Amino acid sequence: ATSSSSAFQGSWSLLYSSAFVRRKSQARRETSASKNGLIAVKIGYYVGSTYWNLQISLGKPWLPKSLGGLGTETHFDHDPYSQNEDLRLYLTVTMGYHVASLVITLMNYERSEGIAMIIHHVCTVYLYGGITSKLLQVATTIVLIHDSTDITLACGRFFTHSQFDIAAAVVFIINIACWIYARIWVFNV
Repeated sequence: ATSSSSAFQGSWSLLYSSAFVRRKSQARRETSASKNGLIAVKIGYYVGSTYWNLQISLGKPWLPKSLGGLGTETHFDHDPYSQNEDLRLYLTVTMGYHVASLVITLMNYERSEGIAMIIHHVCTVYLYGGITSKLLQVATTIVLIHDSTDITLACGRFFTHSQFDIAAAVVFIINIACWIYARIWVFNV
């Protein structure tokens, strides 16, 4: 009787643990799907923001040649573009996105990266406010560089929360190359 009861308990615990694992993996899949939904929205924002920025900035004197501009303005003592409504609208909309990200991060503070993200968003909003009141063309270039490299970063996060591990690794390598080009090479040329 003891061996059959212990066998019964062993099979019951195996059944219970496998059901627990299934529930846990189901919850993990739902969490990943929820995260991927938010990440997909971010990818859409970064692609749209980069496209809009390029529509405004391509061929302009303030944009470096390595990004498709003329690269003829390198000293910004004044802002001849302060009345450019396209630049103002673009920077206002993108600043709105970052303010909303700050508010969402403050509302979901219990996340492990909460403090770092709050500091990041506060600094971003502060820099937007400071730079957009003085030098629109510099702000537009900085936003272009950051948003364009954030496309591959968000895509990497998207694949990390999916079953496509190889795609995540490939996008990670592309992301590193984009960061090196946009954040190191462009500023030093």
